Amino acid sequence: MEKTKLFIYWLTTLLVATGMTGSGLAQILQAKEMVDLIAPLGYPL
Repeated sequence: MEKTKLFIYWLTTLLVATGMTGSGLAQILQAKEMVDLIAPLGYPL
């Protein structure tokens, strides 16, 4: 695999993992923005 493709792969992986971690933490800590987003959908807090 070329170095460029390998770099793009790991950069994408890092960005996705960071986004998922941030979203998970917001749900665990019950951030107001996350509660406002989830509550109208009918999911329990």
